[in-house]
Amino acid sequence: MRPSTLPASVSALFLLLSAGFLYAQDEPRVMLEASLETPAVGSTWVLTVLTDHNNPNQVSVLEPPFAEGLFLEQVLQGPRLVNLASWLGGAAHAAPYERWTATEYRFVLNSPGVFTFEPFTVVTPQGQARTGPFTLVVQDPQIATGGRRYATAWAGIPESLGTGEHAIFTLNLGDGGDQARPRAGLFMPTVPPGHILESLPVSQAQAAQGTVLRLRLIPLEAGAFVLGQRQFSYGNAVFEIPALHIPVSQSARGLVIAAPEAETMVPVMAGPTPPFPSREIALAANPRLHERHRGEFEAVYFTALNLWERGYRANALAVLRQNERDHRAGALFAAIRREAEASLGLTGTRDERTGRTAFFRGRPEGAVLRETGVRRVPDIAGEEIARFADGQPVTIGRWNGQWAQITANDANGTSGWIPGENIIRY
Repeated sequence: MRPSTLPASVSALFLLLSAGFLYAQDEPRVMLEASLETPAVGSTWVLTVLTDHNNPNQVSVLEPPFAEGLFLEQVLQGPRLVNLASWLGGAAHAAPYERWTATEYRFVLNSPGVFTFEPFTVVTPQGQARTGPFTLVVQDPQIATGGRRYATAWAGIPESLGTGEHAIFTLNLGDGGDQARPRAGLFMPTVPPGHILESLPVSQAQAAQGTVLRLRLIPLEAGAFVLGQRQFSYGNAVFEIPALHIPVSQSARGLVIAAPEAETMVPVMAGPTPPFPSREIALAANPRLHERHRGEFEAVYFTALNLWERGYRANALAVLRQNERDHRAGALFAAIRREAEASLGLTGTRDERTGRTAFFRGRPEGAVLRETGVRRVPDIAGEEIARFADGQPVTIGRWNGQWAQITANDANGTSGWIPGENIIRY
């Protein structure tokens, strides 16, 4: 069976670490991921082979023979962003996200029992690797459904989304289930193609209110985000998850990552929008850094591009400066940001302070301004001593409620008071 396109996912469900994580330099790293620890007969069970290679067309997976009680329904293969830092306990050597290849096997479980999987063999241009063997326990349906049933419900679902927009919503458990509540990963759905679905932390207060899963959705393609109704067993209990349908319309390109809040979004309507800098500028500035963080860089880049082309130029610069300051690939965003500022006539602006130096010296609050006058005193009747163009970076000093004292983040260092509504913090 030839694999077809696989959705890009950023959330692991259950890692079969016993299957092995290979570190040899001449072999690709390989992991296995399973959707349910103890599935029941009649359910769909998904096994994913994750390979440390970013081009699915160059990855071949040779699977072992499968037992008769496991019906192979579909094989999917495609790229996936994996969060190695969280999977490996926050290891410092692991980038937050890496682009791997995921080969997904979807089974329908026809009979109960204990099934042994022999190793999978993975072949890439870097070499060949094998997973370790593992076993799968499939529950008898009478045992799996003999206990209590718990219903869940979605909350905070948007009526619709545009591509590149995002929404945060939750899955909540009804009355009961506290004693038998499984971990969040078991509630996590398989991500449909063309979407990013990220599992977010659930606070103690939210968990006490019944929240078992908190998700951020970013659709990349127009159509609809659809999750089918499903259920899974845990111990002697069954948890039911309702279907979900969110219409998705086409909008400008980009992923809304670290974008400013809606109330700060004011487009610039006067004059044509200068072209946004090409991604090749970042690649030329630091090819190795770009290769290590390509997926994350492009997500932020298209967020800024989206804002810029819609007329939110100051907001786009705020996104770039925030990632320049906070992201480990900050130099890539700095290269794009300098070119974007230059296209607006902003020259001599200072780079963001990053890393350990900024931490120990203390970091003033940064902001980007919409076009505004700068006054000597915090009053509309005060003398206007300068005028800042759209996109001017500043540091913020004092506030008096409606006015803010700022200093230009450039060689001139102009300081004065501006109305607070013209500030976009980052």
